[in-house]
Amino acid sequence: MKLDLNYHKFGKNSLGFLIIGLLIGVFITHELWPAITFTTSDELYPGAPKYTIWVEGDNYFAKTNNGVVDMSTNFCALVQKCIDASDSVSILFGDGVYTATKKIILNKHFEFRGHGAGAEMTWIQLCPNFPDDCLFEIKPLPSGGFYQLPIFERMLLNGQKGSQTHQVNCFNQLNGSCVDMNFRDLWFESWPGHAINLTCYGQHRIWNCWFEHFVPQYEAVISDKTTINNSPHYVNVESCYFVETAGYKNYGAVETVSWTWVDNTFAGGDVTGLDMSKTSLWEVIANTFKGVATGIILNAATTLSGEIIGNILATNVSSISGSVNMSYPTIVQANRGYETENWNTALASDNDWIAHGLPKTPDVVIVSVGASDSLYLCQVIDKNSTHFQIALYNLSNSSFETEGKLINWYAFLRP
Repeated sequence: MKLDLNYHKFGKNSLGFLIIGLLIGVFITHELWPAITFTTSDELYPGAPKYTIWVEGDNYFAKTNNGVVDMSTNFCALVQKCIDASDSVSILFGDGVYTATKKIILNKHFEFRGHGAGAEMTWIQLCPNFPDDCLFEIKPLPSGGFYQLPIFERMLLNGQKGSQTHQVNCFNQLNGSCVDMNFRDLWFESWPGHAINLTCYGQHRIWNCWFEHFVPQYEAVISDKTTINNSPHYVNVESCYFVETAGYKNYGAVETVSWTWVDNTFAGGDVTGLDMSKTSLWEVIANTFKGVATGIILNAATTLSGEIIGNILATNVSSISGSVNMSYPTIVQANRGYETENWNTALASDNDWIAHGLPKTPDVVIVSVGASDSLYLCQVIDKNSTHFQIALYNLSNSSFETEGKLINWYAFLRP
């Protein structure tokens, strides 16, 4: 009984101590450890003003971290106001449809991130008869010079090609602007122009993007650099999907360097997957070309030192068009739908033709007589797009052989 009374007395006192302790803890925590704002590892400019922009009906709202809210009926004007307010900017767009009525100028460190997926995602579309040549114009810093590692992420960007009267690109990069751009999880739909126009060097990365239903003459990704200085190079395009849309072309006066295309799909349309003319030190690896007119275009004078390896080429007209410069060899191996080498044995005599099974005339055919027929000489005397012809000479009687002998052969072609 005494123990119960003491416990009861202690319990009553402890409630008061508990309340006092909590109040002291809150005071100490607030004063000594003020609220900390955590940033994710890929927020590259943690000191940049952070805005949230959302749409309600015909009105667009922007809210800063400190709670200040601005409103406009003009989406592009509101975004431009946020960009112009400081030296760098980070914007998160809520889901909903945003209509762009003029170009947005980017000339400083920035991050643009959308929200959601499917029906609940950030959707930016051009208004009918959009007046400018692009939606986003990426310019140098106001003081001149480059800035680094901008991000575009998680948005649907619709060019409304049926409502436009002239070419409109989505992103135009101007010379001397930014390097190491990141385009991630973007959906480019119905553009009456190019999606990404690169004119400046840097390790740009285009990853997990969807390009769909462009006007046929406009490639999704292009280079348009006219001088050698700062030509776009070290560009990686990976895990993207191109539907009725050409993939890439260099419109510049000089070659681009070190472009890598890995694990992309090019599907459908009277288009070319990749035009690798005027490109050097490039790789096209493990891509699928299905239902496009032409898979890859090469140019003997300007396609230098590349690799076409492990691709699936199921095209309507031509898997690989053109040829390469043999002073700067291109490796073409292990592709399905475009065989570059073949080998087998055949029973043949002098002047016989043997089918090589390659898509066009091989550059090299190597032949030899089976080990049991070592007294014979064999060489290729002619070849065409389907067969090669051999001469077979019998050393033992100094005559051309009319009886069939086992011929080992290997045929190889360069695009």
